[in-house]
Amino acid sequence: MKRNLLPASLLPLFAVLGLACSGEDPKPPEPPAPPDYLFDVEEQPFGKTYEQWAETWFEWALAIPKAENPILDGPCEGHQMGDVFFLVGNTGGQTTRACTVPSGKAIFFPIVNSVARTCPEYTENPDLTCEDLTSETRAHDNASSFFDDYEVTTTLEIDGHAITDLDDRRAHTATFDDPTPSQAEDLFGSICSGPIRENPCSVPVGTTRIAAADGYWVMLKPLPAGDHEVRFTGKIVFSPDETFDLDVTYNLTVAP
Repeated sequence: MKRNLLPASLLPLFAVLGLACSGEDPKPPEPPAPPDYLFDVEEQPFGKTYEQWAETWFEWALAIPKAENPILDGPCEGHQMGDVFFLVGNTGGQTTRACTVPSGKAIFFPIVNSVARTCPEYTENPDLTCEDLTSETRAHDNASSFFDDYEVTTTLEIDGHAITDLDDRRAHTATFDDPTPSQAEDLFGSICSGPIRENPCSVPVGTTRIAAADGYWVMLKPLPAGDHEVRFTGKIVFSPDETFDLDVTYNLTVAP
């Protein structure tokens, strides 16, 4: 008896037709992984740790006079230098900014952060002694208290991709000198900035104030040339009736 043999070249076709007729839908392809935007926190991009970059960012941001400061919506391209381009948040609320970034620059910014400085001028709380107001340890404790004592939430999106694991990106600086110029002494609405002024603690007027900072930070690898959107939000809940919120969007153009 003669057998009917199928040519080998037709077997794959019949296998596909059999699957299509079986009522089973083929498994959809896996979505592409989001781009690798961020340096890891263990890395030391351009020779500095995340903590050192946080300190450098504050020294940069505090030194810019009030009228030009990007935190208060001064031009974001001003006062930039080196291999890393700094972005800033705001003092609360929603902000959208447009900014041009040179090609090949990494981008570093805080999602939410805090700074605490020694303040011998502060006399509103009689329970605080001069030792408290000039203590380096107290400055560090105050900077951390926002993130140790209260509920903090953060989000980050880059070109529509949500970035997770932001809790791992907290960094606390070493002690540094507050570089706030005297003409910007009210930059953050506080007397505790700029060179030391008249005070009841006998700290010499004009001497440098020390500071410490804490927060959640991001270092982006250089973005490709073209347009990009970076959006971040931060929320600190101090009590059911008191919160700090920020929502910042950057429309970035990376120069070719």
